[in-house]
Amino acid sequence: MKNKKYDITFIGSGLSCTYTLLHLINITERAASVKATKILIIERTGEFWTGVPYGVRSGYNALIITALKDFLPPDERPVFRNWLIEKKEWIAEELVKRGGILLKDWLKENIKLFEAEDWDSIYIPRFLFGVFLTERINSLIYSEKNNSSFKIELVKAEVQNIFPADGFYIVKGKNAKKTFLFYSEKVILSIGSPHQQLQTSSPEFYIADPYHPGIDINMIAVQKRLRAVPYGRNIMIIGSNASALEVLYHFKGSKSINELTQRVYILSTSGKFPYRISEGRLIDYKPLHLSSLNSAQFNTAKEILEALKKDIKTAEASNINIADTVSSISVNILRLLDRLNSTEQKKFVEKYGVEIGKLQRRAGAAYYDTAAELINRGKLEFIKGRFLKCYLKEDLLEVKYYDVSSNEEKIFPSPIAVMINCTGFQSLTKPLPLLQGLIKQKICRVNNSKRGIEVNENFEASKNFYVMGPLLAGNLNKNIRVWHAESCPRIFSLSRQLAEILVKEYQTQPETDIFA
Repeated sequence: MKNKKYDITFIGSGLSCTYTLLHLINITERAASVKATKILIIERTGEFWTGVPYGVRSGYNALIITALKDFLPPDERPVFRNWLIEKKEWIAEELVKRGGILLKDWLKENIKLFEAEDWDSIYIPRFLFGVFLTERINSLIYSEKNNSSFKIELVKAEVQNIFPADGFYIVKGKNAKKTFLFYSEKVILSIGSPHQQLQTSSPEFYIADPYHPGIDINMIAVQKRLRAVPYGRNIMIIGSNASALEVLYHFKGSKSINELTQRVYILSTSGKFPYRISEGRLIDYKPLHLSSLNSAQFNTAKEILEALKKDIKTAEASNINIADTVSSISVNILRLLDRLNSTEQKKFVEKYGVEIGKLQRRAGAAYYDTAAELINRGKLEFIKGRFLKCYLKEDLLEVKYYDVSSNEEKIFPSPIAVMINCTGFQSLTKPLPLLQGLIKQKICRVNNSKRGIEVNENFEASKNFYVMGPLLAGNLNKNIRVWHAESCPRIFSLSRQLAEILVKEYQTQPETDIFA
Protein backbone atom coordinates (compact mmCIF):
# COMPACT_ATOMS: atom_id res chain seq x y z
CA MET A 1 0.00 0.00 0.00
CA LYS A 2 1.28 3.44 -0.92
CA ASN A 3 -0.72 5.33 1.67
CA LYS A 4 0.46 5.93 5.24
CA LYS A 5 -0.26 3.43 7.98
CA TYR A 6 -0.74 4.06 11.70
CA ASP A 7 -1.42 2.17 14.90
CA ILE A 8 -3.80 4.82 16.32
CA THR A 9 -5.59 7.70 14.58
CA PHE A 10 -7.35 10.45 16.53
CA ILE A 11 -10.18 12.28 14.74
CA GLY A 12 -10.18 15.72 16.39
CA SER A 13 -7.43 17.18 18.56
CA GLY A 14 -9.27 18.99 21.36
CA LEU A 15 -9.30 18.21 25.08
CA SER A 16 -10.43 14.59 24.62
CA CYS A 17 -7.53 13.82 22.29
CA THR A 18 -4.98 15.82 24.27
CA TYR A 19 -5.67 14.17 27.62
CA THR A 20 -5.90 10.69 26.14
CA LEU A 21 -2.51 11.19 24.53
CA LEU A 22 -1.01 12.71 27.71
CA HIS A 23 -2.23 9.76 29.78
CA LEU A 24 -1.06 7.30 27.12
CA ILE A 25 2.48 8.70 27.15
CA ASN A 26 2.66 8.95 30.95
CA ILE A 27 1.31 5.42 31.52
CA THR A 28 3.62 3.99 28.86
CA GLU A 29 6.64 5.46 30.66
CA ARG A 30 5.73 3.31 33.67
CA ALA A 31 4.72 0.22 31.70
CA ALA A 32 6.96 -2.66 30.68
CA SER A 33 7.71 -3.48 27.03
CA VAL A 34 5.14 -1.50 25.07
CA LYS A 35 5.76 -1.64 21.32
CA ALA A 36 6.62 1.52 19.38
CA THR A 37 3.41 3.25 18.33
CA LYS A 38 2.67 5.33 15.25
CA ILE A 39 -0.05 7.88 16.01
CA LEU A 40 -1.86 10.23 13.62
CA ILE A 41 -3.80 13.29 14.83
CA ILE A 42 -6.22 14.76 12.28
CA GLU A 43 -7.64 18.22 13.02
CA ARG A 44 -9.78 20.12 10.53
CA THR A 45 -8.87 23.62 11.79
CA GLY A 46 -5.12 23.13 12.10
CA GLU A 47 -5.24 24.34 15.72
CA PHE A 48 -4.07 21.34 17.73
CA TRP A 49 -4.52 20.46 21.44
CA THR A 50 -6.87 23.26 22.57
CA GLY A 51 -10.22 22.56 20.92
CA VAL A 52 -12.74 25.39 20.69
CA PRO A 53 -12.83 26.41 24.40
CA TYR A 54 -9.11 26.95 24.97
CA GLY A 55 -7.90 28.22 21.59
CA VAL A 56 -8.16 31.16 19.22
CA ARG A 57 -11.84 30.60 18.43
CA SER A 58 -12.80 31.55 22.00
CA GLY A 59 -10.43 34.51 21.92
CA TYR A 60 -8.28 35.97 24.68
CA ASN A 61 -11.06 37.40 26.85
CA ALA A 62 -13.06 34.23 27.57
CA LEU A 63 -12.85 32.99 31.17
CA ILE A 64 -13.23 29.53 32.65
CA ILE A 65 -16.83 29.33 33.87
CA THR A 66 -15.85 28.40 37.46
CA ALA A 67 -12.89 29.18 39.71
CA LEU A 68 -9.82 27.05 39.10
CA LYS A 69 -10.46 24.91 42.20
CA ASP A 70 -13.63 23.56 40.53
CA PHE A 71 -12.28 23.52 36.98
CA LEU A 72 -9.63 20.80 37.23
CA PRO A 73 -9.48 17.48 39.10
CA PRO A 74 -7.11 17.16 42.11
CA ASP A 75 -4.49 15.23 40.09
CA GLU A 76 -4.19 17.91 37.43
CA ARG A 77 -4.68 21.15 39.34
CA PRO A 78 -1.20 21.28 40.95
CA VAL A 79 0.41 20.75 37.53
CA PHE A 80 -1.44 23.73 36.07
CA ARG A 81 -0.82 25.84 39.20
CA ASN A 82 2.92 25.20 38.98
CA TRP A 83 2.87 26.23 35.33
CA LEU A 84 1.03 29.45 36.23
CA ILE A 85 3.65 30.25 38.88
CA GLU A 86 6.49 29.53 36.46
CA LYS A 87 4.87 31.66 33.71
CA LYS A 88 3.63 34.45 35.98
CA GLU A 89 5.74 37.22 34.45
CA TRP A 90 4.95 36.08 30.91
CA ILE A 91 1.22 35.94 31.75
CA ALA A 92 1.25 39.52 33.09
CA GLU A 93 3.02 40.73 29.94
CA GLU A 94 0.66 38.76 27.70
CA LEU A 95 -2.44 40.19 29.37
CA VAL A 96 -1.15 43.73 28.96
CA LYS A 97 -0.17 43.06 25.34
CA ARG A 98 -3.59 41.68 24.44
CA GLY A 99 -4.85 44.83 26.11
CA GLY A 100 -8.60 44.83 25.52
CA ILE A 101 -11.06 46.41 27.93
CA LEU A 102 -12.08 43.03 29.32
CA LEU A 103 -8.56 41.79 30.06
CA LYS A 104 -7.59 45.10 31.65
CA ASP A 105 -10.68 44.95 33.89
CA TRP A 106 -9.98 41.32 34.70
CA LEU A 107 -6.42 42.03 35.74
CA LYS A 108 -7.51 45.01 37.84
CA GLU A 109 -10.15 42.96 39.66
CA ASN A 110 -7.85 40.00 40.26
CA ILE A 111 -4.52 41.73 40.87
CA LYS A 112 -4.35 40.85 44.58
CA LEU A 113 -5.10 37.18 43.96
CA PHE A 114 -2.73 37.20 40.98
CA GLU A 115 0.17 38.66 42.98
CA ALA A 116 -0.52 36.32 45.91
CA GLU A 117 -0.63 33.37 43.47
CA ASP A 118 -4.03 32.37 44.85
CA TRP A 119 -4.85 30.67 41.56
CA ASP A 120 -7.59 28.40 42.94
CA SER A 121 -9.88 31.40 43.53
CA ILE A 122 -9.40 32.96 40.07
CA TYR A 123 -11.58 32.61 36.98
CA ILE A 124 -8.60 32.35 34.66
CA PRO A 125 -8.65 33.44 30.99
CA ARG A 126 -9.17 30.20 29.09
CA PHE A 127 -6.49 30.78 26.48
CA LEU A 128 -3.89 30.34 29.25
CA PHE A 129 -5.07 26.79 29.78
CA GLY A 130 -4.77 26.23 26.04
CA VAL A 131 -1.14 27.46 26.08
CA PHE A 132 -0.47 25.19 29.06
CA LEU A 133 -1.90 22.14 27.27
CA THR A 134 0.04 22.89 24.10
CA GLU A 135 3.36 23.34 25.88
CA ARG A 136 2.81 20.26 27.99
CA ILE A 137 1.93 17.90 25.16
CA ASN A 138 4.71 19.22 22.93
CA SER A 139 7.30 18.75 25.68
CA LEU A 140 6.25 15.10 25.95
CA ILE A 141 5.94 14.41 22.23
CA TYR A 142 9.30 15.86 21.32
CA SER A 143 11.24 14.63 24.33
CA GLU A 144 14.14 12.35 23.55
CA LYS A 145 12.72 9.74 25.90
CA ASN A 146 9.43 9.42 23.98
CA ASN A 147 10.80 9.70 20.46
CA SER A 148 11.55 5.97 20.43
CA SER A 149 8.14 4.98 21.82
CA PHE A 150 5.85 7.25 19.83
CA LYS A 151 5.94 8.56 16.29
CA ILE A 152 3.27 11.25 16.15
CA GLU A 153 2.15 13.02 13.00
CA LEU A 154 -0.21 16.02 12.82
CA VAL A 155 -2.37 16.59 9.75
CA LYS A 156 -4.76 19.45 9.03
CA ALA A 157 -7.69 17.88 7.17
CA GLU A 158 -11.44 17.39 7.27
CA VAL A 159 -12.30 13.72 7.77
CA GLN A 160 -14.98 12.89 5.23
CA ASN A 161 -15.50 9.22 5.90
CA ILE A 162 -14.08 6.15 7.62
CA PHE A 163 -14.34 2.66 6.13
CA PRO A 164 -13.80 -0.68 7.85
CA ALA A 165 -11.35 -2.97 6.07
CA ASP A 166 -9.75 -6.32 6.86
CA GLY A 167 -8.52 -5.74 10.42
CA PHE A 168 -8.05 -1.97 10.11
CA TYR A 169 -9.79 1.27 9.11
CA ILE A 170 -9.37 3.48 6.06
CA VAL A 171 -9.71 7.16 6.99
CA LYS A 172 -10.50 9.52 4.13
CA GLY A 173 -9.51 13.14 4.74
CA LYS A 174 -9.34 16.27 2.65
CA ASN A 175 -7.77 19.70 2.93
CA ALA A 176 -7.29 22.61 0.53
CA LYS A 177 -4.44 20.86 -1.27
CA LYS A 178 -5.42 17.22 -1.65
CA THR A 179 -7.39 14.18 -0.53
CA PHE A 180 -5.73 11.66 1.80
CA LEU A 181 -6.27 8.00 2.61
CA PHE A 182 -4.85 6.89 5.96
CA TYR A 183 -4.75 3.30 7.18
CA SER A 184 -5.08 2.73 10.90
CA GLU A 185 -5.40 -0.28 13.19
CA LYS A 186 -7.33 1.74 15.76
CA VAL A 187 -9.40 4.93 15.46
CA ILE A 188 -10.40 7.24 18.31
CA LEU A 189 -13.31 9.58 17.55
CA SER A 190 -12.50 12.57 19.77
CA ILE A 191 -14.59 15.33 18.24
CA GLY A 192 -16.52 17.74 20.44
CA SER A 193 -20.22 18.39 20.70
CA PRO A 194 -21.93 19.12 17.37
CA HIS A 195 -23.43 22.61 17.44
CA GLN A 196 -27.20 22.81 17.01
CA GLN A 197 -28.37 24.43 13.79
CA LEU A 198 -31.45 26.64 13.48
CA GLN A 199 -33.75 27.22 10.52
CA THR A 200 -33.04 30.60 8.96
CA SER A 201 -33.29 32.05 5.47
CA SER A 202 -31.04 35.03 6.24
CA PRO A 203 -27.52 33.74 6.94
CA GLU A 204 -25.92 37.18 6.50
CA PHE A 205 -27.71 38.41 9.66
CA TYR A 206 -27.41 35.14 11.56
CA ILE A 207 -24.36 33.94 13.52
CA ALA A 208 -24.83 30.18 13.52
CA ASP A 209 -22.07 29.54 16.05
CA PRO A 210 -20.46 32.30 18.15
CA TYR A 211 -17.12 30.43 18.06
CA HIS A 212 -16.96 29.91 14.29
CA PRO A 213 -14.75 31.19 12.81
CA GLY A 214 -14.04 32.89 16.16
CA ILE A 215 -15.84 34.96 18.77
CA ASP A 216 -13.66 38.05 18.18
CA ILE A 217 -14.36 37.91 14.44
CA ASN A 218 -18.08 37.59 15.14
CA MET A 219 -18.02 40.62 17.45
CA ILE A 220 -16.64 42.67 14.53
CA ALA A 221 -19.43 41.29 12.31
CA VAL A 222 -22.04 42.36 14.90
CA GLN A 223 -20.59 45.90 14.97
CA LYS A 224 -20.69 46.17 11.18
CA ARG A 225 -24.25 44.93 11.02
CA LEU A 226 -25.48 47.35 13.70
CA ARG A 227 -23.84 50.26 11.88
CA ALA A 228 -25.46 49.22 8.60
CA VAL A 229 -29.09 49.51 9.78
CA PRO A 230 -30.75 52.89 10.48
CA TYR A 231 -33.19 51.53 13.07
CA GLY A 232 -34.17 48.25 14.79
CA ARG A 233 -30.69 47.78 16.22
CA ASN A 234 -31.79 44.89 18.39
CA ILE A 235 -29.88 41.66 18.99
CA MET A 236 -31.55 38.33 19.69
CA ILE A 237 -29.59 35.52 21.36
CA ILE A 238 -31.16 32.07 21.10
CA GLY A 239 -30.42 30.14 24.29
CA SER A 240 -29.48 31.20 27.82
CA ASN A 241 -26.55 28.93 28.64
CA ALA A 242 -22.91 29.74 29.39
CA SER A 243 -22.13 30.64 25.77
CA ALA A 244 -24.95 33.23 25.82
CA LEU A 245 -23.40 34.80 28.92
CA GLU A 246 -20.02 34.73 27.20
CA VAL A 247 -21.40 36.60 24.19
CA LEU A 248 -22.85 39.27 26.49
CA TYR A 249 -19.50 39.49 28.27
CA HIS A 250 -17.82 40.16 24.93
CA PHE A 251 -20.41 42.83 24.12
CA LYS A 252 -19.14 44.60 27.23
CA GLY A 253 -15.70 44.77 25.66
CA SER A 254 -16.97 46.58 22.56
CA LYS A 255 -17.77 50.28 22.89
CA SER A 256 -19.46 50.27 19.47
CA ILE A 257 -21.81 47.38 20.30
CA ASN A 258 -22.71 48.99 23.63
CA GLU A 259 -23.52 52.34 22.03
CA LEU A 260 -25.35 51.03 18.96
CA THR A 261 -27.49 48.28 20.49
CA GLN A 262 -31.00 49.32 21.47
CA ARG A 263 -31.92 46.09 23.23
CA VAL A 264 -30.76 42.49 23.60
CA TYR A 265 -33.42 39.77 23.71
CA ILE A 266 -32.72 36.30 25.11
CA LEU A 267 -35.07 33.66 23.70
CA SER A 268 -34.95 30.43 25.70
CA THR A 269 -37.37 27.88 27.10
CA SER A 270 -36.03 28.26 30.66
CA GLY A 271 -36.18 32.05 30.60
CA LYS A 272 -33.17 32.43 32.90
CA PHE A 273 -29.39 32.31 33.04
CA PRO A 274 -27.24 29.86 35.04
CA TYR A 275 -27.06 30.65 38.76
CA ARG A 276 -24.40 33.07 39.97
CA ILE A 277 -21.58 31.52 41.99
CA SER A 278 -20.97 33.35 45.29
CA GLU A 279 -17.27 32.90 46.01
CA GLY A 280 -16.32 32.23 49.62
CA ARG A 281 -19.92 31.79 50.75
CA LEU A 282 -20.55 28.56 52.64
CA ILE A 283 -24.13 27.34 52.81
CA ASP A 284 -25.25 24.87 55.43
CA TYR A 285 -27.97 23.44 53.24
CA LYS A 286 -29.65 20.06 53.40
CA PRO A 287 -31.84 19.08 50.42
CA LEU A 288 -34.69 17.55 52.43
CA HIS A 289 -36.64 16.09 49.53
CA LEU A 290 -33.60 14.36 48.05
CA SER A 291 -32.54 13.14 51.50
CA SER A 292 -35.99 11.68 52.16
CA LEU A 293 -35.61 9.34 49.18
CA ASN A 294 -32.88 7.43 51.04
CA SER A 295 -35.47 5.96 53.37
CA ALA A 296 -37.49 4.48 50.49
CA GLN A 297 -36.96 0.84 49.58
CA PHE A 298 -36.97 1.62 45.87
CA ASN A 299 -36.32 4.83 43.93
CA THR A 300 -36.71 5.87 40.31
CA ALA A 301 -34.66 8.27 38.23
CA LYS A 302 -37.72 10.45 37.75
CA GLU A 303 -38.25 10.67 41.53
CA ILE A 304 -34.71 12.06 41.92
CA LEU A 305 -35.44 14.78 39.37
CA GLU A 306 -38.76 15.69 40.99
CA ALA A 307 -37.20 15.79 44.47
CA LEU A 308 -34.46 18.10 43.18
CA LYS A 309 -37.05 20.45 41.68
CA LYS A 310 -38.77 20.66 45.07
CA ASP A 311 -35.50 21.32 46.88
CA ILE A 312 -34.61 24.08 44.42
CA LYS A 313 -38.03 25.65 44.91
CA THR A 314 -37.60 25.48 48.69
CA ALA A 315 -34.12 26.99 48.52
CA GLU A 316 -35.25 29.85 46.29
CA ALA A 317 -38.13 30.60 48.66
CA SER A 318 -35.53 30.96 51.43
CA ASN A 319 -33.29 33.18 49.23
CA ILE A 320 -30.64 30.46 49.04
CA ASN A 321 -28.63 30.52 45.84
CA ILE A 322 -28.61 27.10 44.15
CA ALA A 323 -25.09 27.72 42.84
CA ASP A 324 -23.87 27.65 46.45
CA THR A 325 -25.56 24.30 47.17
CA VAL A 326 -24.21 22.23 44.25
CA SER A 327 -21.82 20.26 46.44
CA SER A 328 -24.42 19.07 48.97
CA ILE A 329 -27.01 18.39 46.27
CA SER A 330 -24.55 16.47 44.09
CA VAL A 331 -23.48 14.24 46.99
CA ASN A 332 -27.11 13.30 47.60
CA ILE A 333 -27.84 12.69 43.91
CA LEU A 334 -24.81 10.42 43.45
CA ARG A 335 -25.72 8.48 46.58
CA LEU A 336 -29.25 7.97 45.25
CA LEU A 337 -27.93 7.06 41.80
CA ASP A 338 -25.85 4.24 43.30
CA ARG A 339 -29.02 2.85 44.90
CA LEU A 340 -30.98 2.69 41.63
CA ASN A 341 -31.37 -0.65 39.89
CA SER A 342 -29.81 -1.11 36.45
CA THR A 343 -33.01 -0.18 34.60
CA GLU A 344 -33.41 3.10 36.48
CA GLN A 345 -29.70 3.90 36.19
CA LYS A 346 -30.06 3.49 32.43
CA LYS A 347 -32.96 5.95 32.45
CA PHE A 348 -30.85 8.35 34.49
CA VAL A 349 -27.89 8.42 32.08
CA GLU A 350 -30.14 8.55 29.03
CA LYS A 351 -32.52 11.28 30.17
CA TYR A 352 -32.81 12.44 33.76
CA GLY A 353 -29.15 13.21 34.45
CA VAL A 354 -29.16 15.84 31.71
CA GLU A 355 -32.37 17.40 33.05
CA ILE A 356 -30.82 17.55 36.51
CA GLY A 357 -27.69 19.19 35.07
CA LYS A 358 -29.79 21.92 33.47
CA LEU A 359 -31.26 22.78 36.87
CA GLN A 360 -27.79 23.19 38.39
CA ARG A 361 -26.13 25.39 35.76
CA ARG A 362 -23.64 27.84 37.30
CA ALA A 363 -21.57 30.80 36.15
CA GLY A 364 -18.98 33.09 37.71
CA ALA A 365 -19.66 36.65 38.82
CA ALA A 366 -17.86 38.32 35.89
CA TYR A 367 -20.21 36.75 33.36
CA TYR A 368 -23.40 36.83 35.39
CA ASP A 369 -22.97 40.41 36.62
CA THR A 370 -22.46 41.67 33.07
CA ALA A 371 -25.87 40.30 32.13
CA ALA A 372 -27.45 41.60 35.35
CA GLU A 373 -26.13 45.08 34.59
CA LEU A 374 -27.79 45.03 31.16
CA ILE A 375 -31.07 43.95 32.75
CA ASN A 376 -30.86 46.78 35.31
CA ARG A 377 -30.27 49.29 32.52
CA GLY A 378 -33.33 48.01 30.66
CA LYS A 379 -31.23 46.80 27.73
CA LEU A 380 -31.78 43.06 28.16
CA GLU A 381 -35.06 41.16 28.22
CA PHE A 382 -35.93 37.46 28.46
CA ILE A 383 -38.48 35.88 26.15
CA LYS A 384 -39.59 32.49 27.40
CA GLY A 385 -39.99 30.47 24.24
CA ARG A 386 -38.51 28.22 21.58
CA PHE A 387 -37.17 29.52 18.27
CA LEU A 388 -39.00 28.26 15.17
CA LYS A 389 -37.69 30.26 12.18
CA CYS A 390 -36.91 33.76 10.96
CA TYR A 391 -37.45 35.75 7.76
CA LEU A 392 -35.91 38.82 6.19
CA LYS A 393 -38.35 41.71 6.21
CA GLU A 394 -37.30 45.23 5.12
CA ASP A 395 -33.62 44.48 5.75
CA LEU A 396 -34.29 43.22 9.28
CA LEU A 397 -35.21 39.85 10.75
CA GLU A 398 -38.70 38.83 11.75
CA VAL A 399 -38.61 35.96 14.24
CA LYS A 400 -41.26 33.30 14.70
CA TYR A 401 -41.19 31.47 18.02
CA TYR A 402 -43.26 29.19 20.26
CA ASP A 403 -44.40 30.94 23.44
CA VAL A 404 -43.96 28.51 26.34
CA SER A 405 -46.37 30.36 28.62
CA SER A 406 -49.32 30.59 26.21
CA ASN A 407 -48.52 27.48 24.12
CA GLU A 408 -48.87 29.55 20.97
CA GLU A 409 -46.76 30.29 17.92
CA LYS A 410 -46.02 34.01 17.75
CA ILE A 411 -44.20 36.59 15.67
CA PHE A 412 -41.76 38.58 17.80
CA PRO A 413 -42.97 42.21 17.71
CA SER A 414 -39.56 43.94 17.52
CA PRO A 415 -37.31 43.82 14.44
CA ILE A 416 -33.96 42.09 14.90
CA ALA A 417 -30.72 43.25 13.30
CA VAL A 418 -28.56 40.31 14.39
CA MET A 419 -29.42 36.85 15.68
CA ILE A 420 -26.84 34.68 17.50
CA ASN A 421 -27.30 30.96 18.03
CA CYS A 422 -26.21 29.92 21.54
CA THR A 423 -28.35 26.80 21.81
CA GLY A 424 -25.34 24.55 22.27
CA PHE A 425 -25.31 20.76 21.84
CA GLN A 426 -27.28 19.23 18.99
CA SER A 427 -29.21 15.97 19.19
CA LEU A 428 -27.77 13.17 17.05
CA THR A 429 -31.14 12.58 15.39
CA LYS A 430 -29.70 14.65 12.52
CA PRO A 431 -25.97 13.92 12.82
CA LEU A 432 -23.09 15.56 11.01
CA PRO A 433 -22.03 14.02 7.66
CA LEU A 434 -19.11 12.10 9.21
CA LEU A 435 -21.37 10.57 11.85
CA GLN A 436 -24.00 9.81 9.21
CA GLY A 437 -21.42 7.77 7.33
CA LEU A 438 -20.29 5.94 10.47
CA ILE A 439 -23.88 5.11 11.37
CA LYS A 440 -24.71 3.98 7.82
CA GLN A 441 -21.74 1.60 7.82
CA LYS A 442 -22.74 0.35 11.29
CA ILE A 443 -19.42 1.39 12.81
CA CYS A 444 -21.38 3.56 15.26
CA ARG A 445 -24.88 3.54 16.69
CA VAL A 446 -26.63 6.45 18.39
CA ASN A 447 -27.68 5.41 21.90
CA ASN A 448 -31.10 5.97 23.44
CA SER A 449 -30.14 9.37 24.84
CA LYS A 450 -29.86 10.70 21.23
CA ARG A 451 -26.83 12.66 22.46
CA GLY A 452 -24.11 10.03 22.30
CA ILE A 453 -22.65 6.95 20.60
CA GLU A 454 -23.19 3.52 22.15
CA VAL A 455 -19.90 2.02 23.41
CA ASN A 456 -18.84 -1.06 25.36
CA GLU A 457 -16.82 -1.15 28.58
CA ASN A 458 -13.64 -0.52 26.54
CA PHE A 459 -15.05 2.65 24.93
CA GLU A 460 -15.49 0.81 21.63
CA ALA A 461 -18.37 1.56 19.27
CA SER A 462 -16.98 -1.22 17.06
CA LYS A 463 -13.90 -3.38 17.31
CA ASN A 464 -10.88 -1.02 17.56
CA PHE A 465 -13.08 2.06 16.99
CA TYR A 466 -13.19 4.14 20.17
CA VAL A 467 -15.15 7.20 21.29
CA MET A 468 -13.87 9.81 23.73
CA GLY A 469 -15.42 13.08 24.92
CA PRO A 470 -18.95 14.53 24.76
CA LEU A 471 -20.21 11.80 22.41
CA LEU A 472 -19.95 9.32 25.31
CA ALA A 473 -23.14 10.80 26.80
CA GLY A 474 -25.89 8.30 27.57
CA ASN A 475 -23.68 5.23 28.17
CA LEU A 476 -23.97 2.78 31.04
CA ASN A 477 -21.96 -0.43 31.39
CA LYS A 478 -19.70 -2.03 33.99
CA ASN A 479 -16.92 0.55 33.47
CA ILE A 480 -18.73 3.63 32.20
CA ARG A 481 -21.64 5.67 33.58
CA VAL A 482 -21.94 8.92 31.65
CA TRP A 483 -24.83 11.32 31.13
CA HIS A 484 -22.67 14.37 30.47
CA ALA A 485 -19.03 14.33 29.32
CA GLU A 486 -18.15 17.95 28.54
CA SER A 487 -16.47 19.08 31.77
CA CYS A 488 -12.69 19.04 32.08
CA PRO A 489 -12.62 16.72 35.15
CA ARG A 490 -14.91 14.22 33.42
CA ILE A 491 -12.83 14.12 30.24
CA PHE A 492 -9.62 13.88 32.29
CA SER A 493 -10.95 10.82 34.13
CA LEU A 494 -12.51 9.05 31.13
CA SER A 495 -9.48 9.62 28.90
CA ARG A 496 -7.22 8.06 31.53
CA GLN A 497 -9.44 4.96 31.52
CA LEU A 498 -9.13 4.72 27.75
CA ALA A 499 -5.36 5.22 27.84
CA GLU A 500 -5.01 2.39 30.36
CA ILE A 501 -7.00 0.11 28.06
CA LEU A 502 -4.85 1.01 25.06
CA VAL A 503 -1.57 0.45 26.93
CA LYS A 504 -2.78 -2.91 28.18
CA GLU A 505 -3.66 -3.96 24.63
CA TYR A 506 -0.27 -2.91 23.28
CA GLN A 507 1.45 -4.80 26.09
CA THR A 508 -0.37 -8.02 25.28
CA GLN A 509 -0.41 -7.88 21.48
CA PRO A 510 2.39 -9.68 19.62
CA GLU A 511 4.79 -7.63 17.48
CA THR A 512 3.04 -8.08 14.13
CA ASP A 513 2.33 -5.75 11.26
CA ILE A 514 -1.30 -5.98 10.16
CA PHE A 515 -0.44 -3.97 7.07
CA ALA A 516 2.23 -6.40 5.84
